[in-house]
Amino acid sequence: MQNTVKGNVLENNRGADILVASVGTDTSTLGNCFAGNTFTTSLPKNIEMLAPCDATGTGDWADGAYDILPWLTEVHPPSVDWKTSSLPALELQENMPDAATAPARPATDVPMTVDLAAITVPKKPA
Repeated sequence: MQNTVKGNVLENNRGADILVASVGTDTSTLGNCFAGNTFTTSLPKNIEMLAPCDATGTGDWADGAYDILPWLTEVHPPSVDWKTSSLPALELQENMPDAATAPARPATDVPMTVDLAAITVPKKPA
């Protein structure tokens, strides 16, 4: 599995702005890469130096490594049975106009091509 994390603005996250962790897997072997992100903290430390996207990484994956096991084993509130739990009432929604007589149309151009280079990070609010 490989994730490419580029050009993101990550701020004010509690544990770390960027975090890579695993149980039983050496995180340095996951194939993830990081570049051009704006962040303050990462676990392990210096994640963009450890796993750059266009170069060989340097550093120590153990430096600041996150111990995920306590998070995975912490006590959570009990589950609620979805079959018997109460839900808020749904608002009425309009039906499709002429649904009974509208002609069927096949979906075309699905899935559409996404231009990843055209996606930009919006300006940070003041």
